Amino acid sequence: MSKPITSVAVMLLYEEGKLLLNDPISTYVPSFKNQTVIKGEGRITTAVPAQHAITIRDLSTHRSGLSYGFLDSGPVGDAYRKAGVSDGLTVTTGTIAENVDKLAAAPLLSQPGSEWHYGLSVDVLGRLIEVVSGMPFDWH
Repeated sequence: MSKPITSVAVMLLYEEGKLLLNDPISTYVPSFKNQTVIKGEGRITTAVPAQHAITIRDLSTHRSGLSYGFLDSGPVGDAYRKAGVSDGLTVTTGTIAENVDKLAAAPLLSQPGSEWHYGLSVDVLGRLIEVVSGMPFDWH
């Protein structure tokens, strides 16, 4: 149930004028500057610069280029696993900020805004909520 709660919290911050949906996430989470996108298939891939920054709207609509490591057996999922990005399926140590920064260092599956991929976009929105509100997202 965290996804609908997260989405509502983002929209409340939007209504309060604390963010815009077309704002780049890197404005709030600097580790998302200079994203790269995997181009190619199989073992013949290359990382190319993202054509534009991931926006809050891209994250909200799962069009950020982020995925889940367990859903991706290719180079993006491999990068998640190598970096230790948590998919939220197991109990892990560390903070949302640490996990999101690990995620930001990995390449994207597609250009931001171009394709829908179910993934860790809402987790990044959780970090956005922490930054903008000044409150921790973890409430237990």
